[in-house]
Formats: sequence, C-alpha cells, structure tokens
Amino acid sequence: MPLSEIKAQERAIGILKKSVSEARVAHAYLFLGPDGVGKHSAAIEFAKLLNCTARETDNCGKCISCSKIEKAIHPDIFIISTEEGQRIIPIDKIRELSARLSLKPFEARYKIAVIDAQSLNKEASNALLKILEEPGADMLFILVAADANALLDTIVSRCQIVRFRPLSRLDVIDILKMDFNIDGNEAGFLADLSGLNIKKALSLRGQDALARKNAVIDEFSSNMPLLDSGNNSIMNLTRDMQQDAMDILLCFYRDVLVYKYTRDISMIMNIDRQEIVLEFAKKKEVASLNSAIDYIEEAKVSLEANVNSKLALKLLQEKLAV
Repeated sequence: MPLSEIKAQERAIGILKKSVSEARVAHAYLFLGPDGVGKHSAAIEFAKLLNCTARETDNCGKCISCSKIEKAIHPDIFIISTEEGQRIIPIDKIRELSARLSLKPFEARYKIAVIDAQSLNKEASNALLKILEEPGADMLFILVAADANALLDTIVSRCQIVRFRPLSRLDVIDILKMDFNIDGNEAGFLADLSGLNIKKALSLRGQDALARKNAVIDEFSSNMPLLDSGNNSIMNLTRDMQQDAMDILLCFYRDVLVYKYTRDISMIMNIDRQEIVLEFAKKKEVASLNSAIDYIEEAKVSLEANVNSKLALKLLQEKLAV
C-alpha cells in the first residue's frame, strides 16, 4: 500500500514524504513510538517509496521494486529482527549486515536496513554504531523502537527521530474494520484485549480469543480451584498467553471499577460480560478492586520473570478470592 495509507500517523508520514520530495533524505531514521502503531509498516512503505521506479508523490506498490520489497525478496533491502523464540538480535546478524552493505546495490537506489533496534544487545549495538559512524552514500537505516532510552545515546544522536503517536481505541477499531475486514464487535474486543496494539490484535484473531477471554474471567471470578485440564484453562496456555490473560483480568477489574464509579454501562469494555461486571461492582469495595489490580500487575511481572507459572497463578486466585 502507499505510504500515505498508513492510518492515524499523518504527521510522521508527512515528515517522511516531505524529506523525499525535497531531496533531503537522512542516512538514518529512528521511528519511535508504542508497539503496534504502524512503525514497521511505515518503514517498509518508506523503503518502497525511496526505491519505487514509478513514484510520483508516493510509492506505487506495483513496480518490480515495490513488489520485491513487499515479498521480502529484494536483494538490497534488509530486515533485521529477532528469530522466533528469541528476544535479542545477536552481534552476528549485524556483522552479516555490515558485510552485505559493503557491496554495491544490485538494483536499488538505496540499500536499506530496517532494524528492530530495541532488540539489539550491547555488542550488536556497538557494531551497528560503527556502521552508522561511517555510512556509505547509498546506505539508509531505519531503526524501529518503542523507547529511545533502550538505545545507546550515540545511536540516537545519529538518527533523525520520527515520532509515531499512540493509537486511540477508535483508531484501532477503524483499522481492524477497514484494512482487515474484521466485524465491529470483534474489532472492539481485539482492540481492548491487545492494549490498542494492531500487531497483537491481529495475532489474536481467529484463535478463539473470545472464548479464552471468557474462560479466564470465569476461572478467576469463581472460588473453584484452577484446573490443570481443559483446552481454555489458563494452566494449559503458553506463557505468552498467560501474560495476555493478565491483561484480560486487568481489563475486567477496571470495567468493574469504572462502572462502580460511573454507573455507566456504555463504558464497560467487556460488554458481553455485563452481568458479572455489575455483580462484582455491587459486592466489591473500591479498595478491594484496587488491590486486585495490584495483585494482577504483580502476577504479570512474575510471569514475565519466568517464575513457576502454576504457583504464581494459584497464588493470584487466592488473593483475588479474598
């Protein structure tokens, strides 16, 4: 798709298009903003624009160059990210990138590296810094990160920062509906469950997310012990899904707290669980609800720290039952 079709990021896209139209393209950019707001998509579309053979005011999306970049087979465009199951980009990947960048472009105006900069370890960051310090005339770097504080100051200082704003709930719902043909009710649910993260929302689609959400709420809203059996039992979910379950619980308890304060049903995100939200609001005190949110946050941190998940979840249920 053309760069200008990236939703809800008009300011960032305007900066990038202006740099091309005025022939003032920087050698390194840092796309900075929350996860799942379109930074990586914008990086790919910007790479298309810079190398599009038919471009006028935007990338065409149809020429050979655009098609190859879209299919991730362009010999001059390098996407550097973590491997499946890993959280860190090792130095070997940056060394390999350096070697490939030292070659002349095969067919592009620019050799472009799109890098998940926040996943670089210290050694890889230092290796990248060496490349940034002496870039070739035909090299361009697009670093993508959620937090500049996670990067070396010397890397940040060598980049033009382009900020991507957080998406609103309506932004996310609109993108899911218009770009991915997702029903409005499901789009709203996925927006809430994903924490307004488009990428995460799409990953949850088609995975019985609604059934899993309700199973989590049911497990923790009853006084029955957590079971080790059952497809939707939290005990049988992957660690990532268990962390998602903590977000589900946070959303549920915040629904209860918001309704207790406002008595406004329209503000309930889990509208399909309206009955139990109202029940909890009637029987739970504000202090108890705030404590529950704190307990869930603590459990989420424990799960991220790779503790014994069954122990952490059973302890959480005991605390929530008080």
